[in-house]
Amino acid sequence: MKESTFKAMGTLIQLKVNKETPDEVLDMARRMVLDFERRFSANADDSVLADIKRNAGLQPVKVDQDIFQLIKIGKHYSLQTGFLNIAIGPLVQLWRIGFDDARKPSDSEIQQALTLTNPENIVLNEEKRTVFLTQKGMSID
Repeated sequence: MKESTFKAMGTLIQLKVNKETPDEVLDMARRMVLDFERRFSANADDSVLADIKRNAGLQPVKVDQDIFQLIKIGKHYSLQTGFLNIAIGPLVQLWRIGFDDARKPSDSEIQQALTLTNPENIVLNEEKRTVFLTQKGMSID
């Protein structure tokens, strides 16, 4: 068993591989995680999520198939389980955890952000492969 630990997506990622060629598999998996981070980061201005956020309340955004499927799965579980909400972005951003300007937001800021966290307001168009957040200020995290 060989493992690799690295920081990505705002957390510590630990990969473990039990194969004859673990270095190849670990390297490929690490590259995949870093690619997803680059394309799907909730904190990078040039990511797909940033583009979706910028267009919230304005227009749908066409996305790659893998990201569309990930958002589709996330929305499904957000509506079904109560343990996940991918529309939580506005609330998460209030705290700015992990950034120099981290803080505890006021109750009124929290209440306002909560109005933008309904996963039903994530509209997916399978045919066009688009994602649309119906309210300005919404974001996926």
